Amino acid sequence: MKKNSWYQAILPLDAPLDRYYQIPGFLGSAEKEGAQILYFEKRPDIARRLKELKLAVLSEGDWQELWRDYFQPTPFAGFTVVPPWLENKGDLIINPGRGFGTGHHETTATVAELMRGVLGDTSLKTLLDVGTGSGILAIAAKKIRPDIAVTAIDNDPDAVENAAENLDHNGLAGKIRLSVTPLARFKKPYDIVVANIISGTLVQLSKELQKKSLRYLLLSGILQHEQGSFIPRMDLAGFRLINTGKRGEWVSFLFKREHGR
Repeated sequence: MKKNSWYQAILPLDAPLDRYYQIPGFLGSAEKEGAQILYFEKRPDIARRLKELKLAVLSEGDWQELWRDYFQPTPFAGFTVVPPWLENKGDLIINPGRGFGTGHHETTATVAELMRGVLGDTSLKTLLDVGTGSGILAIAAKKIRPDIAVTAIDNDPDAVENAAENLDHNGLAGKIRLSVTPLARFKKPYDIVVANIISGTLVQLSKELQKKSLRYLLLSGILQHEQGSFIPRMDLAGFRLINTGKRGEWVSFLFKREHGR
């Protein structure tokens, strides 16, 4: 059987990365040894778009060894994230797969910390995780508040498959609703909406994110140099910024709806 393969690119930690995240075929990223490592599908069109970068080709075996070397127990919003092969060393288990969100990236860690603070409000009963990836935020929410009803969505079936595997690793199979249904097709609103995706996509989804949020809207994936223009572009009438989280070059925002519907 032929092995799958993909591209790896290594950039400086302070390199602007937003445009790479928006390329169709972007698979994930990780920080390691003072560098940012990006992964992309191995396709001729992607090679052309990334011609300024030095691309290495990884096979399945290379990928597995890379992630096994990199993913050690990591503090994450009150948890310790570990891969399945180190499950006895942590309390939130994430199979790295192809990097759908592992808790190592600054956006994921920051948004999780803000989410933990919000979940202290026990009157909140429902949460929607938009662009769930590995499911790490949905899993963390359910571990923090076992009583809250969590729905996690992603437009990538492979990500949802990875999330389902991670739910099973954490004893949460069947306890979080997973779906590839587009955000616009969800009819009911949720007390909390969390979206950790790139800023351009957040802006595109702004109206739907607001419609789905009854009380809190938690957004992440925004570069600090974008924050001045990001909030006006979101046009969040009726929402008030109540908290901000920053790590490295990334920023997360927590908004609260000003008035009931």
